[in-house]
Amino acid sequence: MINCLLSGNIAWSCTQETKTKLEYPIKLHEVKKHLRMDADFVDDDAYLESLIKVATSIAENYVEKNIAYTETQLRIDNFCESWIKIHDGNFSSIKSILNASSVAISTTYTTYKHDDFFQIEWESTIASDPIYINYYTGYEDESIPAILKQAIFIIIADLYDSQRSNIDWNGYKDNRVWQTILDPYRIIRF
Repeated sequence: MINCLLSGNIAWSCTQETKTKLEYPIKLHEVKKHLRMDADFVDDDAYLESLIKVATSIAENYVEKNIAYTETQLRIDNFCESWIKIHDGNFSSIKSILNASSVAISTTYTTYKHDDFFQIEWESTIASDPIYINYYTGYEDESIPAILKQAIFIIIADLYDSQRSNIDWNGYKDNRVWQTILDPYRIIRF
């Protein structure tokens, strides 16, 4: 569930209808290059593709934001406000804002992007029960910061090759490289 803040500092619960990963930030040929695999070796391709998804998910859970380019649809019941603050990081853009009849709300709005949330402000109050806000978060194509990409490569290598990973046969090795890389991107809670 995503937390939304409306006017008067009242926190409203937004119902997340759908969250769809549209594009992952790392491609198979990049993973093979990172793992120093021959490009023509295809036996592990399906497994590596699944590791891209898993490693991206691990990184997203750690920073508590979408890294893969993602489409989200929120439903907010009894909406009657001129602005909303949505706590969902790595905001990219609004796809649509629809009323209860699934008709686009044509009122002009402005979005304000912050690290851990974004805000939508309309020129006038919008009233709809419910309102649907469809938006994109994460990174598209080559827009992902190189340091985030490197953390995901390290997670993939840890999952693929146990000799390089945090786990060995004698127990746990404390190798926090990917966490250290991702720490500046985490949500800070007070």
